[in-house]
Amino acid sequence: MNSELDFDPADYTRLPPYLDNATTIALGKQLLAASAAITAPMVKRSSQALTRATQQMSEAMIDVLALDSPADKRPIDLAADHSWSAVSMRLLSWLELPTQDHPEVAQAQALYNKLFPTGLRFIQLEYGAQWVEADSRIQWLKQSGQLPLLELLCGKAFVTELLRTHTAYGQMVGTDPKKHVQPAKRPDLTTLRKRVQQAILAHQIQLVALRVSGDDAERAAAQAALRPVHDYREKLAPVRADKPADPDSPAPEPGPSPS
Repeated sequence: MNSELDFDPADYTRLPPYLDNATTIALGKQLLAASAAITAPMVKRSSQALTRATQQMSEAMIDVLALDSPADKRPIDLAADHSWSAVSMRLLSWLELPTQDHPEVAQAQALYNKLFPTGLRFIQLEYGAQWVEADSRIQWLKQSGQLPLLELLCGKAFVTELLRTHTAYGQMVGTDPKKHVQPAKRPDLTTLRKRVQQAILAHQIQLVALRVSGDDAERAAAQAALRPVHDYREKLAPVRADKPADPDSPAPEPGPSPS
């Protein structure tokens, strides 16, 4: 600045453009560092408010990083699908044997008709709907006392795997109250960013007031404290197009026409 008239308070009554989360925090902290030595009461007050806002947003950004990413449901879904498919194939394999020689064939046929009246279509449903369809079959097996028979026909390992994957499926879709974990609330970074930006603007205005009404030392300190805002505006502002030519200036002479 070459003179007092070069300082335009309006330049600091708005925020630099395009402030994302990280840039907002960076500007807030730089303003705080640049104005740390200023003792004017209103500047100290706006500095405290900006400190609180930037701290809250910084902690929220750490919390966002600490949140677990959503678990991939596909491995559990595939395991459950495979367990039902295996039980289906084990029952169907009995139907290849002659009924008169193997009484298990009729039992396998009856169980298959109960568990798979439409084949394996239910394992293609949406996760929640699939669990409901599967759970109705599991509960029927338990309540009707058919679970031991299913183990006899299919093998205990297949039924154990069926029950294990069904339990995991219930936990995955959130139907098991004992295992259901309420997901951590994600911080609202948009709201926090706006609060920091409002605090930045309030702090800028206090520095501008000191810049135009303080003594020589205060004006110099306020000018230095506003430097981060000026720098960010220069860095983040879109590149200006070249200034259009003066409409009153003569048009340039045309070059030679191509031969």
